[in-house]
Amino acid sequence: CSLAAAAAPPPPVPIAAKPVRLFQEGEEGNDDDNDVEVVTEVAPTVIGPKSGGGGGSNGDKGGVLVRDIMAAQDALKRTGADAVGNGSGNGEEAGGGTGIILKRQARPTAGAAGGGAGSRVNDPAVLREMVQKLASSSTPLAKSMDYLQEDLENMRKEYKFWVTEKRLYIEELQREERVQGETGSVDARMNDLESQIKQAKDRIIGLKGQVLRNDDKISKLLVMATSGK
Repeated sequence: CSLAAAAAPPPPVPIAAKPVRLFQEGEEGNDDDNDVEVVTEVAPTVIGPKSGGGGGSNGDKGGVLVRDIMAAQDALKRTGADAVGNGSGNGEEAGGGTGIILKRQARPTAGAAGGGAGSRVNDPAVLREMVQKLASSSTPLAKSMDYLQEDLENMRKEYKFWVTEKRLYIEELQREERVQGETGSVDARMNDLESQIKQAKDRIIGLKGQVLRNDDKISKLLVMATSGK
């Protein structure tokens, strides 16, 4: 009984592979895209008495138990190693145990977030297509600039034409104003002359009336002289 108690196998414990650091969301690191931690849970191994034909010493039983324990430990180690290999290669649970795989998805890099712009820039075909699009977009712009230059020339010529027209009309307006000024002075002089003529006519009429009155007086004096009165 003492030998059996000493050789009793210890209870199986879960074998954990070497843990790999897990980064939280938003934390950056220099590790690979996928960080995996595998914890393999092994079911308890029941070691029963080996059928040896009904006999054996306690030392034989103890040696068999030790060999069984060592074999079970080797099997557990191989299972843990396989689980670590499968988890790091495929990101799935190991097929040889009940391991739980914790997997973190890789954060998109700057190039991936930008839609693979860096790889597209390095692609000659994509670069050629971008250059063709740029050229097709710049050609109408160049034509528009040429048309704009022509429009500027035409507007400059039209501006010069209207400046000349303005100067001509200003000169004509000034001439009309001078003529109107001269006409106004002539009209004023004519009005003055007309008033003077009217005054002369009035004086003539007055003189005629005075002459008639004087003639009447003279005729009366002659009549008185001839009659001897």
